[in-house]
Amino acid sequence: LFSPSVYLQAGKAYDFTATSFSQSNSYPEYMEIAMGTECTAEAMTIEIAPRTLITKEPVKFTASLVPTVSGIYHIGFHAVSEAGQYQFWVSDYTISEPYGAAAPDVITGLEIIPDVKGELNAVISFKASTKTVTNNDIEGDMAVDILRDGEKVRTVSCRPGMNINLEDKVPAAGRYTYTFVPLSADGETGRKVSASAYIGPNVP
Repeated sequence: LFSPSVYLQAGKAYDFTATSFSQSNSYPEYMEIAMGTECTAEAMTIEIAPRTLITKEPVKFTASLVPTVSGIYHIGFHAVSEAGQYQFWVSDYTISEPYGAAAPDVITGLEIIPDVKGELNAVISFKASTKTVTNNDIEGDMAVDILRDGEKVRTVSCRPGMNINLEDKVPAAGRYTYTFVPLSADGETGRKVSASAYIGPNVP
């Protein structure tokens, strides 16, 4: 099974996801995913995911596509099960908009700890990215935008790998979703991550 053509630019990174599931766990199914410049098995030379067991429960694939040559590509979903099995499906796949080569990868070690006394604040801690989305070392300073329920509440300037600890005060008790968006020195947006926590005196 081949995807329609998609143009990918060299030096950029793209987030890839796919979901697959089988008819029955009693009939093991396997699939591998690759990428190439033509809709032929021989052209599928760039591995995305190795041979993977597909179960009745949906299996989620994630990968980073970093083409070395700009051009038209196709994604190949290759069934590699033993003969005499049943069937399985690829229910969806996505390819993100491109990240710049210098865009930071996602932050790590994220924790949101509500005040133990139920005050309207929380302590947020995380470690700044050390690698770009293309798996190179980040050079120079960077920053992280912090959004609360979609609205930016602050920007933290930092060095790659720096441990960040800060406190955020909220206007009222409730569940809040924080999103962390790393930025390169030139302002390129990197991979974001979100997490939620209830902040206030009464946990529902």
